[in-house]
Amino acid sequence: MKHGNPPIDMKVMKLEMNPPQASLFPSNNPIPTTPPPPPTTSTTTTHFETNYTHNIINEYQYIYDHPILVSSGGGGGGTGGIVTLLGDIYTGLEEHETALEQNELSQRVLKNWGCHSELLRAEIDASNMQIALGRYDEAINTLKSVVQKTDKESEDRSMIFISMAKALCNQEKFSDSKRCLEIASGILEKKVASLPVVVAEAFIEISMLYETMNEFETAISLLRRALVMVEKIPEEQHSVGSVSARIGWLLLLTGKVEQAIPYLEDAAERLKESFGSKHYGVGYVYNNLGAAYLELDRPQSAAQVFAYAREIMDVSLGPHHADSIEACQNLSKAYAAMGSYQLAINFQEKVIEAWEGHGQSAEDELKEAHRLLEQLKKKAVDASSNESLMEAFPLAHLTEGASTSKSQSGICSSIFPLHWLKSRRFRNPKIICHRECVGGFKNDLLNAIKALMYLET
Repeated sequence: MKHGNPPIDMKVMKLEMNPPQASLFPSNNPIPTTPPPPPTTSTTTTHFETNYTHNIINEYQYIYDHPILVSSGGGGGGTGGIVTLLGDIYTGLEEHETALEQNELSQRVLKNWGCHSELLRAEIDASNMQIALGRYDEAINTLKSVVQKTDKESEDRSMIFISMAKALCNQEKFSDSKRCLEIASGILEKKVASLPVVVAEAFIEISMLYETMNEFETAISLLRRALVMVEKIPEEQHSVGSVSARIGWLLLLTGKVEQAIPYLEDAAERLKESFGSKHYGVGYVYNNLGAAYLELDRPQSAAQVFAYAREIMDVSLGPHHADSIEACQNLSKAYAAMGSYQLAINFQEKVIEAWEGHGQSAEDELKEAHRLLEQLKKKAVDASSNESLMEAFPLAHLTEGASTSKSQSGICSSIFPLHWLKSRRFRNPKIICHRECVGGFKNDLLNAIKALMYLET
């Protein structure tokens, strides 16, 4: 047995419990949006922080043999609490098998110390780990045995039904899953006043299950209720930002773009205050906000926030991360919408360069990026030709003679531009009309085309 205190660093660890999720839209979507991460108080895990976490785990292993800590008993202050913490850490690292092993050890310790409430929650945690591992039937059986130990209106019982709904949802048994969520919600409704934060967190989790089942309106309604609860609690402002981001994304997803913008704008500011301006969650919010601006034909605003999103993603995730590349792609599309094709091409070339670094795993993305680049180059050539045409064409001197009659005077007033047009490759009047009849020049160009058709006859 080891004696003496091992060096245990009790500083706060920055664990990423909810890694970034991939875009729900294919790479060829005009402006893909990305679901923001679920509410979390953590920052992005770096390679250094992951190594640091593993070092802390190794130090905690000494605690099992430390007589003072073992004798201190349960309640989270002794070995049961430490082992439970280890399970949470491994879950955060997505090492679910190891997390489940730690959970089983935790349950044995808690049972020996008679910590019944902590043991119950450890069993619920075990079922969630089983779900993460795809062992849905095993998780359901665990929950069926645990629910017998709870009071009918207890908070723990509601958590059990949420976990049960999660397992059933993964099995695509949506009717049964919704029934479990209804039972859980019924219990939680009675605890809003006494446990607002617990209820809000539960509503967030329930809403995400409704998202999975494409019940978006129900998900938005639950998130709005959660938002009202956490807004009243000063220390939960980070949750306000996260919930607002989720609502904004769902509104955008369901086509309610104008409603989405205030939620996304508020979320960006709150998340910056809570986690710093370079947190990846802020980048996701800016990406979705840019998509909303572009949908409302505000390309300048879209380009600005897409630039913020790209900068944040590059810092927090690295420039070759798929979401960082997507942010660069969106910036290219925003500049294209503004008619700034050279800038759009520059960013599109950066997209291609980044996807090339992924090798064969990104063949489809690279092919699509090349297609978009060629499309941009063609638009740039067309735009340049149109600018030259507009500069050389003295539209202000066109008269209405060509449109009203084939009189010589009407034709002569436009004879210079018409000869110029006839010497160019734009000989088809339909092409000229398609490319140049815009804004206040439409009528003048139509007059010129009619005059050209007259000369060619």
